Amino acid sequence: MDYQDFIQSGAEAIAIFDKDTADFSFLNNTKPDHICYKCSDREEFEIIRQWFEENGQFIYQAKIAGRPIATIKFKEPLISKWGTISTFELSDQKPDGSQTSRWDHIEMKHMEDDYEGLVADATNHGLNVIEKIRPHHATHEVVLNGSIKLVFTREELIQKIKREMG
Repeated sequence: MDYQDFIQSGAEAIAIFDKDTADFSFLNNTKPDHICYKCSDREEFEIIRQWFEENGQFIYQAKIAGRPIATIKFKEPLISKWGTISTFELSDQKPDGSQTSRWDHIEMKHMEDDYEGLVADATNHGLNVIEKIRPHHATHEVVLNGSIKLVFTREELIQKIKREMG
C-alpha cells in the first residue's frame, strides 16, 4: 500500500459507512469530526505518518491511552453523505497489542451540542448503542452491518489532542 492507496481505502470505507447509515435521519443534525485508522504496529504508524509529513498536511500528536495518537489533515477532504471529512485519527497499536490494521470508525458530533438527544435518537431508532468510558473521554458507539463503527462524540478530536499536548 502507498499514500494514494491509503486515501482510496479511506474513501471506500466512507462509501460503505454512508450506505450503512443511509436511513439514519437522526444524523441530519450532525457532522463528521474525523475518520479513524488503527495500526497493528508502530512501524505501520510511522510509515503512514511519514506519508502525510511528506505531503504537507498538519499533524498534531499526543500520547493518549498509553500510545501515540495523531490528528492529520487530508490534503483534499474525503466526502461523506453527512459532510466533508477533513481530518483523520491515526492510532498506534494499543499497549495490549489487540488492534488490527483497519479503518475503525467515524466520529460524529451534534451541530447544536445535543449529545444526549443524539444518543437517545439512535437508541430509539433501534440501534445497539454502547457507551465507552475511556480515560481521555467517553463516547457512544454503534457497530454497523458491513462497515466501520459510528461513534458519537461531545468534542472534536483536535481539542482532545491539544489538551493532552498541554
